Amino acid sequence: MGHSLSACAVKKGPVYKKNGRLYGKTDAVFKSQWDDYYRRGLSYSEGGYWEEAAADFLTAITKRPADQRRARTYGMHLIDYFPNRELGIAYYNLDRFEEAIAALETSLQSVETAKAKYYLNKARKAWLVQTRLDTKPPTIAVVYPPQDYITNDFAVTIKGTARDNYYVSKIIYNGESSSLELSKEQVVFQKEYPLSRGPNTITLQSEDILGKTSAPAALRIRADRTGPLLVLQVTMNTGGEVTVTGTAYDTSGLRVIRLNNKQKAVNKLQRAVFSATCDAAILSGTGIDYEAHDIAGNKTSGRIYMEMLRGETAGPNITLGGLKDGLTTFLDTLTIQGLVSSRDSLSTLVLNRHVLFSRDDAIMRDVFSDSLDSGGHVLLAFSKKILLHHEKNHISVSVADTEGKSAEQSLVLLKKIPFVKDISARLSVAVLPFKEKSSTQNELSAYTQTVLITALQSQKRFNVIEKAAGSRVLQQQKIREPVSDLSTAARLGRLLGTDAVLIGAITTAAHAVGIDARLIDSETAQVLAEKDVYWEEPHITAQRESIDRLAYKFKEHFPLCEGAVLECNSDEAVINIGHRQSIKPGMRFLAFQETEPAKQPGCDIDLGRNTIVQALVYTKIVNPDSSLTAIKKIFSAPGVQPGHKVITK
Repeated sequence: MGHSLSACAVKKGPVYKKNGRLYGKTDAVFKSQWDDYYRRGLSYSEGGYWEEAAADFLTAITKRPADQRRARTYGMHLIDYFPNRELGIAYYNLDRFEEAIAALETSLQSVETAKAKYYLNKARKAWLVQTRLDTKPPTIAVVYPPQDYITNDFAVTIKGTARDNYYVSKIIYNGESSSLELSKEQVVFQKEYPLSRGPNTITLQSEDILGKTSAPAALRIRADRTGPLLVLQVTMNTGGEVTVTGTAYDTSGLRVIRLNNKQKAVNKLQRAVFSATCDAAILSGTGIDYEAHDIAGNKTSGRIYMEMLRGETAGPNITLGGLKDGLTTFLDTLTIQGLVSSRDSLSTLVLNRHVLFSRDDAIMRDVFSDSLDSGGHVLLAFSKKILLHHEKNHISVSVADTEGKSAEQSLVLLKKIPFVKDISARLSVAVLPFKEKSSTQNELSAYTQTVLITALQSQKRFNVIEKAAGSRVLQQQKIREPVSDLSTAARLGRLLGTDAVLIGAITTAAHAVGIDARLIDSETAQVLAEKDVYWEEPHITAQRESIDRLAYKFKEHFPLCEGAVLECNSDEAVINIGHRQSIKPGMRFLAFQETEPAKQPGCDIDLGRNTIVQALVYTKIVNPDSSLTAIKKIFSAPGVQPGHKVITK
């Protein structure tokens, strides 16, 4: 698609007056340079004189073809130069949609801007309406997870592909739209979705740029975090042997049962009966091990000792496998294992208000009736995977028998976050007030700063300082205007003690807002990333969503990922992640090693590992699956070693 106009730009173009403003007149002397035509074209665009604007942009392109941020003029000034983008917008307003698409795509090949994407979407939609070429709805296909997936995780990452013969514009998850900034013929999507206990149905659709939707794809996922229930009975035989018999039950289906090292495959049955005979000395000594796995990945395991079967008790007794009150863990999840011992038939078992067993449940009563009502000592083994929260986690298990006797065990587990996973170890960022260039009375700077800080903090990707801290430093430095100079921004970052500073500019017109933001390295004053957003809907309805999108762009630019050190010397280290993991030159990594698993006296449960930071490294050269990094700072001896892990700061 080429660019053409019947009129050509001239050195002395017409000047128009509208509502007291002049359009087609530049402030500086017109020297027929590329920037003169570009600035005059912008002036024509502001007044809506699209033919004249397009002619000037075309002339600017012949003198300097590529769009560029901060292009140096013939003096010492820098300007943002987007003649192809602005030409595409002019063509769009002239209803020359095919040429608009070509100009806007050319602009995006040089530099990505949100405004170019916004107008490219509009031009594509208008072109399809005009040509009526798009007659088919889009399609959507889920790659992962498979249908009727069963898991014991607390979230699932849904992966799939949406396609359209022209342009996909949205992916819809359970009725909530996730709009693409730029429509595409094929979209590979990925989204983490939280799972509730039990059945979950997630309906996915794609929508094309004309609003046609695909047939819905309903994804059925079952979240089962409760391990198999096992009712066990121990019979003392003549000749010094004992027989353990039991019934296992799991709603998702059993995979395998092991008893005293003997294994039984159960082929996804919900109910299975098993038994094993062994020397009574084992029960009196090391104990008899039991273990049952379900197809969701849960495991119920433990050990039966002779002491559990001796003497009369006033009621049921609860043993929690290896857990004690006050234990500290570094894990995100933990499986609570337990064994209930009772002389009488059991009635209910509850863990953290979740009923694991109840005789009122007809299915459970039928499954376990023979085992529970046959008399003798009853053992009920259970397990449940729980999500641990920072600091205190309360665990409560209660059981009651049919005689009305009950027992309860409560304890508190303390969860700590391994240092390299804590928000304090992430890239620290200060968000300063944005400069506002406005042709309206809207004051968005303070609002943008506040919402951007909140959005970045909610992502838990950056260590974002509070707004008040930045305000204090600005006051101390007697800086009253928003900062745009890179060296000043870096100096403020050093005063704040942050790795980087986020600055930017807001441009508002009658019905449009554009926000450009730059993340500046506090040490080098280099631009680490530059992102922007643009919208033309009413400000009050679109600004929050757009600022959230701006925050997401920075998170996407700096993915949180882990790798390992492959080789190193005193100055450099090679790590095993690169372009494919979205690693970029200049990114910071913490090199670390894990401590030995946390253990408490008398507890054999692996409670996770803490971390020791060895060094700070910066990526220098990034390859597809590896990166060469410079070792900037050593924190702990022996420094960086092969096999150490790394995580993006």
